[in-house]
Amino acid sequence: MPGNSTSMISYEVVKREWRRLRAALYGLAYAIRSERHCQYHLLGTAVVVGSAVWFHIPPIEAGMVALSIGLVWVAELLNTAIERVVDQRSRKRSVTSKIIKDTAAGAVLVATMVSIYVGLVVFTPYLRVEIQKAIVGQEGNE
Repeated sequence: MPGNSTSMISYEVVKREWRRLRAALYGLAYAIRSERHCQYHLLGTAVVVGSAVWFHIPPIEAGMVALSIGLVWVAELLNTAIERVVDQRSRKRSVTSKIIKDTAAGAVLVATMVSIYVGLVVFTPYLRVEIQKAIVGQEGNE
């Protein structure tokens, strides 16, 4: 029974959920392989996560960064899906198709701009300290 906390999850349920997870991972992999901007987002994600680890940012800031990264990925994946549907439904170019695709791309732009803002707010103090250390280190070498 779904509401019964003592019931075991059946093999069929686990198998079905595993198939769903694999399908979602396939969709993510497809987007990364086929969309240049997803590849840029993947590189950006790696740089930002690496920087967060390097600077040992606190959990609240890490959460803000993670939510921002997730926002961009969700927007990009939805944009990819919308583009594929539009391409499949209308083989020829139309004003409506262009508006749909441009609007979806606009959502990615907004998500990216918000993410950049969060990144600047979170990482600027850490970068400022590192720059000051480098300047002081150079002055000591003169």
